[in-house]
Amino acid sequence: MRKAERHAAEILRLAVTLSLLGLVACGDSTGLEGEGEGVLGEWVRSGGENRTYVLRLPPSYEEGQPTPLLILFHGAGGTGAGFQASIAMDSTADEAGFITVYPDGLNGVWYQEDVRFTRTLISHLSEGLSIDPERIYAAGFSRGATLGFYLACAMSTELAGVASVGATMLLSTAQACDPSHGIPIIFIQGTADPAFPWNGATVGDDVLLPMSETVSAWTWFNECPNDPIVESLPDTVEDGTQVQTSLYESCRAGSEVMLYTVHGGGHTWPGSPYEWPAWTGTVSREINASEEIIKFFQRHPPGE
Repeated sequence: MRKAERHAAEILRLAVTLSLLGLVACGDSTGLEGEGEGVLGEWVRSGGENRTYVLRLPPSYEEGQPTPLLILFHGAGGTGAGFQASIAMDSTADEAGFITVYPDGLNGVWYQEDVRFTRTLISHLSEGLSIDPERIYAAGFSRGATLGFYLACAMSTELAGVASVGATMLLSTAQACDPSHGIPIIFIQGTADPAFPWNGATVGDDVLLPMSETVSAWTWFNECPNDPIVESLPDTVEDGTQVQTSLYESCRAGSEVMLYTVHGGGHTWPGSPYEWPAWTGTVSREINASEEIIKFFQRHPPGE
């Protein structure tokens, strides 16, 4: 990551607290009594805590028929139910036949050790549902996406793809990341995001990489051999935003890296019907992030 380190000195300082943007470091919990116990559709025991979540099955779900699973991580201070309501993923996931689960962070916060929680949650759900182990995906917004970067680094052989909306990667995450397998990853990022700036920011003792360096890190990890295929999407809505895609193909283990640059987009979920706070900026209507994420994941089924 020498290139990222060179760019770190050029990153603009932004008055954003580490508690909002970074994953909180947390000592490893030792209370593992009852690990994995729980009630399907309600909670599971992980790291000494009862962890709650919202579960949704698509209408097409049939017991015994392997079904893809999508885990969706909310932003800082949020809840699984609130995230479910704000991004309108359910109809898209239902149509595509995905089981969706919206976990709750502890007190609305995600921790580095939630990698373990994610594994426990997958095991817990797999015991009660017909989940295809080769089609398990993760997506997150804002701080939930920073957890997604950890998952992509640590679970590259367990996840079939990861999506990030409204986030760039911490330099410390990039430096520690060493995925053993190529993993498809999609980024949807606004150029006017005030929380995760397109050009990066300093955050406490760490650095938020610019979006360009975040993408470069994952093209490096995934060993993408070629320059991207760049396309400007039609400007169909007068909302002050335009979208450009950059697709890196033929990467390690058939993976891809895809970036949706939302010019003028804020710290929001494009296409969301939710009324976002004014400080978050513009919600682009040029694309629907939920639809684009599902389409990307569907391009990467088992064996691809």
